[in-house]
Order: sequence, then structure tokens, then C-alpha cells
Amino acid sequence: MAARQPAPAAPAAAAPAGRLSRSVAVIGAGAAGLAALRELRAEGHAAVAFELAARTGGVWVYDEADVDSDPLGAAPARRRAHGSMYRDLRTNLPRELMVVDARRFCGHAEVLAYLDAFAHAHGLHEHVRLSTRVLQASPLPHADGGAAGPRWRVRHVRLGPGGEPAGAVVSQDFDALLVCNGHYSEPNLPEDVPGAAAWPGRQLHSHNYRSPDAFAGQTVVVVGASNSGEDVSREVAAVADRVVVAARSWKNPEWAADPAPFGQRGNVSRRGMVTALRPDGGVEFAEGPALARADAVIYCTGYRYRFPFFEDDAATSGMSGGQHVPGLFRHMWVPSLPTLALIGVPWKVVPFPQFELQARLAARVLSGRAALPPPAEQAAAAAAEAAERRAAGVPLRWTHMMGEDQWEYDAWLADAAGPDVPRLPRWREAMYAAVGASKRAHPEDYRDSAAARGPAAAREMDGRKRAGLDGTEARATKRAARAAQAGAARAVQQESRDELAFAPRGGDGGPELPWWAGAPRGAGGALPRAARASESAGAISLAQWQQAEACQSRSAASLQRWAHPGGAHCPCSLSEADDDDSQDTANSSSSEGSAGAGALPERQQRLPAGGDGSITSARPLAASSAAFSFGPLPLDAPAAELVLAWPAAGASPGR
Repeated sequence: MAARQPAPAAPAAAAPAGRLSRSVAVIGAGAAGLAALRELRAEGHAAVAFELAARTGGVWVYDEADVDSDPLGAAPARRRAHGSMYRDLRTNLPRELMVVDARRFCGHAEVLAYLDAFAHAHGLHEHVRLSTRVLQASPLPHADGGAAGPRWRVRHVRLGPGGEPAGAVVSQDFDALLVCNGHYSEPNLPEDVPGAAAWPGRQLHSHNYRSPDAFAGQTVVVVGASNSGEDVSREVAAVADRVVVAARSWKNPEWAADPAPFGQRGNVSRRGMVTALRPDGGVEFAEGPALARADAVIYCTGYRYRFPFFEDDAATSGMSGGQHVPGLFRHMWVPSLPTLALIGVPWKVVPFPQFELQARLAARVLSGRAALPPPAEQAAAAAAEAAERRAAGVPLRWTHMMGEDQWEYDAWLADAAGPDVPRLPRWREAMYAAVGASKRAHPEDYRDSAAARGPAAAREMDGRKRAGLDGTEARATKRAARAAQAGAARAVQQESRDELAFAPRGGDGGPELPWWAGAPRGAGGALPRAARASESAGAISLAQWQQAEACQSRSAASLQRWAHPGGAHCPCSLSEADDDDSQDTANSSSSEGSAGAGALPERQQRLPAGGDGSITSARPLAASSAAFSFGPLPLDAPAAELVLAWPAAGASPGR
């Protein structure tokens, strides 16, 4: 029999007069759950998060040994691993969009360290129940919840070191529920690949891929060419004899017509989708020649939404198991259950800022500071959007894919939350588009190219080209230069700006192009085409681009300066929004209060110079009171530990 006890969430700061304070359960304590927990408590709610793992961080936690007992992730009764992180993953969005202080395209450990710092800085860990499985979350009869919607009964159990139940099942009631359990845990597999059951080679889903080591010298087929397919195929190609990527479509349409091998070793090729796996180990494709034999197939075919705690209740069981969540209003709300919100359902987005906007709106809806349309209008709007997608031929699996539509959605979230919530600055949209173009044009090295490493690296590359240094000679020169620069940096404990970051710097006194700009530099440092278009439309000024650049600059090798150099109008500063355009230029102060512009000290922290970008050492950080609290954490009072070590100046971040 389940034990009963009152909801244990510690009371948050008293809600201001006129706001409702509710007890709220949060399922999951990854990035979305931490954002939700902070926003709920900042709004005055008593919130507690339940986290299945033994630590916070969600998908960013890497555990090489934690994999499904069924490598394909297909057996219903398998032992399930929640995480899908692989050893060498690096973000495919730069730090400026991720709002994480790390090298430009950082590794999972750096993101996890930042999330730890975020949780410490905002005092969230004490409100997280670790190693706790939520068995069921059910809406109570409506009479228990009143007109605002049902209350929720959450049944959960503590887990032992091996994941086994380690105590009695506890049942607790809450006023509301926020679901933040992510959507990268339930593998999606192609339906009925002929011959798959009898194929003699190894088959696994990328959910259970951890490193390329086991594929050394093999012929490997990677099914799927989205983000994980692109990443995994290139990782495996570094050690495999041959890699074939099979897909229905490609990020760059020109790739479909290019049969030439590619990759750093020239051992990767493309084919159409797998049509059959033969008993002799062969593989057949919709387009391109068959393989006589392959050793392994890795399915990088995406994930399904799964909410196991909803599957036993008639009101919520239809939400789980598909490639979309049916009937949601604005990707968050079930119209008939107004006290339930889902955070983090959309994909192909810049996630962290969107999590925070979603959580802020949800927290304010629960407090009464923001309002949604009536349930009938929500349901009608959700049905109309679904009909529009059907008419346009959009597959159901793309229901929550946003891409360029995320900016309108993020703006709606901010506007719905209230006039004091700023929209995300417009430079993010242009940067997102440019990074996407860079990935399609330079899939092999967009993370570590000279352009990605900053203006000085680009100038160095141009200089080598003018000097005629290419091929082996250029690589040797590059290695020698890196070694010399790294040695000098360690010797003098360098104080220079981070050449892996961007900062305003022009030899003629004019501004430098943003780091991602591919267009030729005009007189005085003209903006790239996307930025010029934005400026001509009145969306953003040249000065604002430079402020955005300046606020991201950090000191190389030792991460010496965390205080923002952007000043009172820096988009990440603690100041109030710019009077001219509060939506696009700055984040206003949060309800936690702010010391105002210029309050951040010029304190410096030295971290060991690590040539591989590994995480080796800890330094204190402090809570941010910026409106978008996933932004950089200033150093004014010790409240957390962030562990980072950076490559020496001039060195490529490497993999």
C-alpha cells in the first residue's frame, strides 16, 4: 500500500499580493526542469522536482555504461537507460545561442558543468528529489481542483544504486504539474526493415551509442542523416574501414546527387534508405549499389515522446508513445487539463532560452499574472493548426519541429507572459540562420574552422593562403604556431582576449564582422547580408551587434574575465532594457532585483590552461539576476562552482 504524506516542497518566497501561490510538481531536472523550478519559485510557487537519475542535468549527463539492455531499444520489457549522450558529442549550436559560457562549440561536460552552476546559483538542488521514479501522475476529480483545473496525484518511489525500488511508494497531491522529462530517451525505429531479425551483424539505435571504438576496422551503415546521423557517421569514420550513410533526404540537397566519398579519410559515402538486410550480411538501398557485407547498422532515426507516468490514466494515456503529442495548445497545454504544462516539446530549436520562456509563462499562468484563452478556444486553435499542417502535407512527426518558426513562437511566449518579459534579441535569429548555412556548407569542420575560432584565426588563415602555405607545409606551420602560442600563454599567464571568442576589433577603427559572417568585409566593417537586412528593417543597429559581440568575449586559456564588457546596453547585462528598443537589445532585471549596470566587479579567476578543453578545476560563481537566467553567471558573490579548462590561445578546440 502506498504511503501518504503532505507535499514536501519548501515554501518559496511569499507571492506578491494578488498572485496565487500553488504547490507544483516538476518531473525531470535537466535543463528544462531546472528552468521550470527556478521560474516557479521566483513566481512564489512551492515547487519540487523529481529526477530519475542520481544527479541533475538530464540529457547532458554522460554515462558510458548506462545503456538499454536491448541495443535497438525495441523490447518493451528491456532495462531502459534515460540518457542518450555519447562520449565525444559537441554542441552544434555556438555558445552565443546556447547561452553557455564555454568554448564556442562546447562538449557535453561543459554544458553539464554550466547547468550545475546554474542550479547552485539559484539554490535549486535542495528542491530536487534525486533517484526518484515517478510511477504515475493522475489528475484528480475536478471537484478537488476547483474551476482553475484539476489537482494532481503523483506516486513516486526512491531508487537504489542499481535502479531498483528502495522504499515504499509515496503518494503526494499537488495543485499543478510541469512535465520536463525530455524527448531523447525512447528510440524511434524504421518500421519493418526486411531481414532485420535475421541479419547477422550488430544493430543498435544511437540512443545506445557511446563511442566509435567498437567499430574500428569495420564496415558500418548509419541510417539517418539528421544531427545525430551526421555526427555519428563522422565519428565512426575516424576508426572504421568504411561508413555508408543511408537516408531519405539530406540537409544539403546537393549531397543527394554527389556519389563521391567524403570525410577526413575519404571513407564515407551516401545511399538511399535501407530497403533490406540480407542473411549473408549484405545491405540493399533504395538508391545506390548494395553492400556485399556490413558489420553493423546504427539507426540514427530519432525518438518518440514517452510519458510512462501518464500511460495508466484515461485522461492522459493518448499523449505517450508517438512522434508527436496530439492536441497540444501552443506545444505546451492540454486544453482540458489547464494545470498541466509540458516544457521542451518542440525540437529543432535553440533550447535553453525557449525552456525559460515556456517556464516563465507557465509559472505566471498558475499565479494568475498571465492568462490563456478558454479551454474551448485552445482546443479549436490546436485543431486548426493540425488541419493546416495536414493540408500542407506536413508529416505528423514534424508537428513540433520549429526551425525558423521558433522565433515567432518565442516572441509569443514572451508577449503572453507580460510586458515586463523581453523578447529574445533579433541577432539570435540571424546567427542561427548563418550557423545552419555554415553547417551545410562545411559539415566536416564548421565547429573548428578559422571562422568559428574568431577573427584572429581567420586573419591567420588568410595570411597563410597569401604566403602560399598549403597542404603538409601549412599543417606543419599550424602545429608549430599552436605549440609556440600555447607555450607562451602558459609562461606569461596570458591576459589577452579570447581569440576563440569574438570582440569588436578593426585595424582601421571600424568594427570587425561577427565571427560567423562569410561575406567580404566592407568599408569600416560592413555587416553581413542577414544583419544588413535586419538593420534596414529597423530591427537591430550596428552598435547592438557590437554589444552582442562584446558581451560574449572571454579571456583565453584561463577564463580570466567573467564580468560583461558590454556596459549598460549589453544584451546580457543586469541593466534595464534600452529605451529605444526594449524587445531587441537588452534583458530587463528580474523580480529578484538587480544592482544595475556596472555593478559587476572586475574580479578575475584563473583556470588551468588545458589543451584539450577538458574539465579539470573548480571556481566559484554567483547567481545571475538577468531576465534570461541561463545567460552568463557574474562573479559578485560565491554561490556555485563551475569547472572549466580551456585550450591554449591559438589552439583549435579539437574534438
